[in-house]
Order: sequence, then C-alpha cells, then structure tokens
Amino acid sequence: MFHLPKEDNLAILEKLENSKASYAMLTTYLRADENEKEFVFAMGHWVNLFREPYCLVDPVIIVKDYTKDMYMGLWEIGGLEGGGLREGNDFCKLLGSS
Repeated sequence: MFHLPKEDNLAILEKLENSKASYAMLTTYLRADENEKEFVFAMGHWVNLFREPYCLVDPVIIVKDYTKDMYMGLWEIGGLEGGGLREGNDFCKLLGSS
C-alpha cells in the first residue's frame, strides 16, 4: 500500500470489505505519519493503516518485517462485528476520526 496514493489505498480497502475474502495481509508502518504526504511513485511512502484516513481495526496478528518500523498485519475481513476493516480503532476514536 505504500506504493499507491491514498485514494487508491482507500478504494482497495473498500473492495476488500465488499469481497468474499476472509482475511487480508497488508503492510503498515506503526510509527509513520506520512498518510497525507505526496510521494514519488517508485519510492513510495510509509503508510500507517491505524491513522487517518484509514483507521483500520486491530489485526488478528501483526509481525515485524525486515525493515525498520515495517510490519505485516493479518486482518479478518468477514464477520467483523459492527462493520468492516475501517470501523475504526481506539487511536482514531480518541482523536474523533472514526
């Protein structure tokens, strides 16, 4: 997701929520705050899926990837109580974002 602009990422999340998939494995950077930053397509940008505008729910599991602050999260898509992937998390709710 860090190689795509915010609009494309949001479209992907919406398609995942409306798909028949049960899980999604996505990359996130836990300390990043570049979700609104313009970026060079080839270089990408560090996306934090727990911050605005994504506000994903907590994943089933999250594991450290090979790069500093890079993590792979496994999110359950089907059967989420109260909504989908973007139902919000405590951080976004605290900020009034979700």
